[in-house]
Amino acid sequence: KYVNSPDTEAYHKAKVLYGLNITKGDIRDQKYAVVVEGELDMISSYQAGIKNVIAIKGSALTEDQIRLIGRFAERIVLCLDADFAGNEAAKRGAITAVNLNFEVKVATLVSFKDPDEIARNNPEEYLKNINEAVSLWDFLIDQIFTKYDQSTGAGKGKISHEVVPLLGMIQDNIVQAYYIEKVARRLSVQVEAVQSEV
Repeated sequence: KYVNSPDTEAYHKAKVLYGLNITKGDIRDQKYAVVVEGELDMISSYQAGIKNVIAIKGSALTEDQIRLIGRFAERIVLCLDADFAGNEAAKRGAITAVNLNFEVKVATLVSFKDPDEIARNNPEEYLKNINEAVSLWDFLIDQIFTKYDQSTGAGKGKISHEVVPLLGMIQDNIVQAYYIEKVARRLSVQVEAVQSEV
């Protein structure tokens, strides 16, 4: 029923977390959920000893799934495929979770394409990546900065074009002010300049 089947009255992909029936106790005990994209990612992760793992179907975390996770933990570590930063639906889902007061971190799989591959080939590195996961905002801002040359005016303009809408999505004013200041420092510009753009 899970593999690429259309929604039915009994099965709505957007409301289901694969593996939750098995791992909910571990999620509650460890106080966070490792969220992966597919069934194989979940199974391989579990076999590699990461017991607090669940899978979404596809890359977008939905509000229904976020609320379901919230019954067991309020911290999420996203361990999605390597193209997460370029996936708008995945980013939107993660931002929704943050704005619903979840602590969301992103684990970067440096030399592997997905959790299934790293779980089978290097479970120690996988666990290290999960433990070193960074805050969603830090991850998304870093991704923008690595794309452009921040030492040039043109590069700063391109960073501004992408980072300003992102900063505008941060609903907590204190958190937003923190990241505005951080971005201004990295761009070597006045905080007021970034603030006025946001």
